[in-house]
Amino acid sequence: MRPERILDQERVFDAGKYIYTRTDRRGVILSANRYFVQLSGYDVDQMLGAPHKILRHPDVPRGVFYLLWQTLQDGKPFSAFVKNLAADGSYYWTCAIVAPIDEGYLSVSAKPQGECFDHARALYAGLLADEAAGASPAESAALLRARLEDSSHGSLDNFMATALADIAAEKGAPNCPVNRLRQLRAEMLRLDTTQRDLLATLKKLYLIPTNMRILASRLEPSGGPVSAISDSYKRAASELMGRLHQRMGDVTARPSGTAADGADTGVAMVNRALFFEAAAAILGNAAQQFAAEETLPGVDSAADRASLSHILQLFRNEAVACSGKMTGTVIRVGKEAEHIKRLMSGLDQIRILGEVESGRLRNSDGGLAAIMTQLTTFHGLIHARLSAMTNAANRMRAGAE
Repeated sequence: MRPERILDQERVFDAGKYIYTRTDRRGVILSANRYFVQLSGYDVDQMLGAPHKILRHPDVPRGVFYLLWQTLQDGKPFSAFVKNLAADGSYYWTCAIVAPIDEGYLSVSAKPQGECFDHARALYAGLLADEAAGASPAESAALLRARLEDSSHGSLDNFMATALADIAAEKGAPNCPVNRLRQLRAEMLRLDTTQRDLLATLKKLYLIPTNMRILASRLEPSGGPVSAISDSYKRAASELMGRLHQRMGDVTARPSGTAADGADTGVAMVNRALFFEAAAAILGNAAQQFAAEETLPGVDSAADRASLSHILQLFRNEAVACSGKMTGTVIRVGKEAEHIKRLMSGLDQIRILGEVESGRLRNSDGGLAAIMTQLTTFHGLIHARLSAMTNAANRMRAGAE
């Protein structure tokens, strides 16, 4: 049934249209919608009862299908860009969402859009070369995950969340759920950058009390005021650094596994929420299209509607659950920013004591004034970054509520 030759000719997948298939657990096609028949070029009687792999195009790495079946067999949804082979040997690209149902699997696909599509095709070309050189499907799948983890996306799940959001986002509607989640993720990533800058500044600051301690050994007897100020400053700075380092994971720890897995961190939660919210939007639009289409002969349209409605509700519930956890993380990050500001106020007080001591020693301070000038400069940088961190946390909280 597969075409005898493969053509370098693309079929037009209309934007705003969706294709649907339902299979049994072996991947045999039990049902489809009319647009799928039109796009694939197969007659209804050719398609029903045929294995879904008749659509498999050699330009899609085996590692992608390995991930698909591994994820579905774990009872979780999967999404990927897939190049399908039409009946006449031509092709069409899709962005597919596949989910397990009681009797098999359900798939809804949309026209790919956005930068992720270009990135995926480049990744697939590399994986095909790896497979031609002998990589197994499992090794190819591992390479795909690793290359996305090393990219700006951070994981396959984050990558596909972005890909689905590019399709589902409502243009000119900033308050639609998908667009709000994208804005929230951008704020979280900006907060991560601010936290890292703050930590880098604190690490530089951490060396200054050591220099102050060395200077104190030349200025005063052991245990004098400069030594005490130096020790107090170092302890307070250590607490502040430890607190910041410990809490950075609340925002950016990256999940592993599929879109339904991951740690309860800000970016993990927003990406999971984005995946399910965007997928639900796509399934909802597809359901509206199917309701208006003429039903194909020989398919159980009632079972199709029930299956699609069930998965759509599951996705919506998961998006709500992820959003609830995400809101808790955002509130925690905001409180933590305020706590770090209080710790910084303690450092400010110790710095002021150092300035008082430097003034008392005047011209005999041996360089203490220069050290205090350094501290003042660093404190200004830290306060600016703390303000940026607090502002970002407040914007995130407003976006999550």
